Amino acid sequence: MKKLFTSLLIFLFLTTAILPNAVAKKGNVKKINLAILLDTSNSMDGLINQARQELWRIVNEMAAISGDMADTKLELSISLFEYGNDGLSNTSHYIRMVDSLSQDLDRVSEHLFGLVTNGGAEYCGAVIEQALLKLDWEKGSDAVNVIIIAGNEPFNQGIIDYRNVCKKAADMGIKINTIYCGNPDNDESKTWRDGAKIGSGSFMFIDQNLAAEEKPTPYDSVMIELNKELNGTYLYFSKGGKEAKARQEQEDNNAMMSAPSAAVQRAGAKATEFYNNSAWDLIDASKEEGFSLKDIKTSDLPEELQGLGEAKIKELIAQYDAKRAQIKNEIKKYEKLRNDYLAKVDTTPGQNTFGSVMIESIRTELGLK
Repeated sequence: MKKLFTSLLIFLFLTTAILPNAVAKKGNVKKINLAILLDTSNSMDGLINQARQELWRIVNEMAAISGDMADTKLELSISLFEYGNDGLSNTSHYIRMVDSLSQDLDRVSEHLFGLVTNGGAEYCGAVIEQALLKLDWEKGSDAVNVIIIAGNEPFNQGIIDYRNVCKKAADMGIKINTIYCGNPDNDESKTWRDGAKIGSGSFMFIDQNLAAEEKPTPYDSVMIELNKELNGTYLYFSKGGKEAKARQEQEDNNAMMSAPSAAVQRAGAKATEFYNNSAWDLIDASKEEGFSLKDIKTSDLPEELQGLGEAKIKELIAQYDAKRAQIKNEIKKYEKLRNDYLAKVDTTPGQNTFGSVMIESIRTELGLK
């Protein structure tokens, strides 16, 4: 019976590898390109912490939205810029592109945890201009292109006029959504409102000093353990694969250190379609059109696979794939139980944080309520 089951797994794997379109897929793809521009001056530690804690909450919400869209699959790419940090070069207006548009969410998380605050001089117009120039924005009606800039100083600082670049962005089909970290009724917020209006986007505000909301449930520990099991289903390849596998585990640790709720949200996010590591994981890569084991150097495989033949490696990939699917289903089951539990016991209104306004922004751009 065991041999029969293994043979069935191999057959299913080979079928999907040879006929990548044999598995039912959604007919339309909508690309969501988000450039997140974070003020990393001295007063913004709270903003950075919220972004770290709520990244996986945002990913989970995106997955839920995608699941509710009958014939449309969402593809999420995130770019990260920091600005207003005196540790950066003054010739670059104290701006650094940390990540270009990327679907590598572990790397985005790693870089968020690498940000430090210092200084500074916050040139909103200049950082928006850099995002327009440096990123490969998607063209066409099936793309949503959004720049989300967060900070707390006047929006009109620096020699680059924010009005000109916000208008340019709008003309390019790129919306400017502003997040003001402070009292929405003070004078400084007016220029943030103006930037969003000119950029055909939305003005939002948060209290950047709020900590992540901790709402423990009976299902959290189970999800954390399942997440550890999920990590065991990844088989790295390529020169950077071993480092990427280590990064995966490090970002688990970073999420837990930032807030237990963030670790649970990360576990849920890793069970979604947005958590894809085809650049370094054999199981995810095997689902990509054109994948072939013959294209991978033996030296780039884990040591335990280097002495195995192609047929045996395919058999292992099929087994790992089946195990991963099982664990992801378990995570989704407990995540639903967790969400149902919170809906019953938690009646307090949600806090206005980076994650909540980001989710609101995405839903608005998709035309959802």
